[in-house]
Amino acid sequence: MDDHNDEYNHFLQTHQLQLVFNNIPKHLHRRLYEKMKNAIFDS
Repeated sequence: MDDHNDEYNHFLQTHQLQLVFNNIPKHLHRRLYEKMKNAIFDS
């Protein structure tokens, strides 16, 4: 589970500015990460 959190934290470190500038609500950050990681491209 720590690896998953490490990957998520790395995602946030890398994309935090993009998420903020595009007004993506914080409660959606983890779900966005999961969708990108698992290649879930639903709408």
